Amino acid sequence: MGLGAASISGCLRLQSGATDTPGRSEAATAGTGTQTSNTARTAQTEETTSTRGELTFPSGLSEAGVTEFLYPTHVQALFQTSYRAKWVKQDRTNSTVTWQQQYLGDQGTALGSWQSDAGGRIEMYRSLEGDFWREELGSRATFGKDIGRGDPAVWGEEVRPLVAAGDWSAPTRVDDSRPAIWTVTTSTVGDESVLPGRSHGQPGTVLSIPSAEMHVDERGIIRKLVASYRIRDEGVGEFAYDTHYTIDRVGEVALTAPSWLSTAEERVPDVTATLTDDSRYVRFEVQSGNRLEPGTTVVVDDSGEGGGFSRILESPVEPNTPMYLYRPGGSRDGGYVNAGLSRGSRPSDASPATLDSTYALTARRGDNFYFDRIGGLR
Repeated sequence: MGLGAASISGCLRLQSGATDTPGRSEAATAGTGTQTSNTARTAQTEETTSTRGELTFPSGLSEAGVTEFLYPTHVQALFQTSYRAKWVKQDRTNSTVTWQQQYLGDQGTALGSWQSDAGGRIEMYRSLEGDFWREELGSRATFGKDIGRGDPAVWGEEVRPLVAAGDWSAPTRVDDSRPAIWTVTTSTVGDESVLPGRSHGQPGTVLSIPSAEMHVDERGIIRKLVASYRIRDEGVGEFAYDTHYTIDRVGEVALTAPSWLSTAEERVPDVTATLTDDSRYVRFEVQSGNRLEPGTTVVVDDSGEGGGFSRILESPVEPNTPMYLYRPGGSRDGGYVNAGLSRGSRPSDASPATLDSTYALTARRGDNFYFDRIGGLR
């Protein structure tokens, strides 16, 4: 039984009575509804009241359990319909909520909403034209264009590894209605090398899965995945998590673009970056668009073995202000170190390390990137 060879944020403090349904956007609420004709409703009723009949497993399920095709089948099926996705992930080791999001999806587009660590409301609209986001900051807002990571409503960084990590049981039919739904369970690790969620950048191991249950419908859509598991994040420690992921309202969502999308497209920061002639500083500047807000993390990635360096902004970076990031001299090799930062000109009292690799610059608020990665800095 089990799975064949696998194919594949800051935290909110836990509170009693916390809900797993973040605030909905006006666009999401207004653009959501059931668009089903009388004929379609009749056909749907006939389908949902059908008896068991002869059924075959969807790709990804077999008499023995789960195969490597389940997650790709899930993604493909969702891409061809509409749905609502909700998930919550709790870090039981630190009594925090690491993920709590909701998305409406409609054939390749998705609109999500959640609360940021700082308490601001975030909305993310993802489509083939780009992934744009808006974050409320009191009486104003900031906008960015996220680095494309595929359809987020399928929560691939969590669901795909969990599907691969478990040694799943043979499927059991849940009931006689249609669409048919099967349940599979596991309390055993099948592949310990796949780490669910976003780890801390280090390799790790799945230590145990005390319990996990997954519901899969006849199209291969994972309707529910509930799991408790423990991992070892090498160099960081051991963590215990609870995950609850659901897909519902399949075929019932009509999604429209949010009203703020055109503003976001205009206000995404246009940033330039270069390595200075002496190879000691990364100079960057916001040419146009909104400023980079305090609390933003500016990151310089190193393509070699020396690691990178990053800095959390204590004050905003306004357009047309040259900024100089540098790796302090004498800092250890490997991993990330806290960067030095100077505004307007190079610092006169710094001792920066020589940058002798190829680098890339990004800036993000939480997990949301402000602009496309600027690479090839050398």
